[in-house]
Amino acid sequence: MGVPDPPSSAVTVTWADGAAIVAVDGKLDAVTSSQVRERIAAVIGDSPRQLVLNLVNVGDRFAAECLALIAVTRHLLPPGCVLDVCSASPAVLSILALAGWSGPDPAARPCQVLRPRSSECFILGIPLEAVPCAGPVRLGGTG
Repeated sequence: MGVPDPPSSAVTVTWADGAAIVAVDGKLDAVTSSQVRERIAAVIGDSPRQLVLNLVNVGDRFAAECLALIAVTRHLLPPGCVLDVCSASPAVLSILALAGWSGPDPAARPCQVLRPRSSECFILGIPLEAVPCAGPVRLGGTG
């Protein structure tokens, strides 16, 4: 019997000032996508006012999976909850732009909005100047 494969990705959830941050780090395969959807459903049960889907550390080759996850998340949002998506993938950002959603807004980065005096991105845990996030794409609320 061999050694089991390590998890394909890490999914973490953190909270800050009524906002839930769901971060995916690694590949977004079928197993991870299912885990992320389960975590998002649990988070939505706690009625956040804002949900930040952090896909900055998901590779560009998983753009289709990212878009499917964004669509499912948007569908699950409770009324009045805002969805922000942080992604470094040019493919994801291009398709979101084609769908008519606003482009990344560096001034509205969740790490700076939720903790304005911090010099570190608490979402990624690194200094702000080292963060590859160009800002979130705001997908709006559902009601």
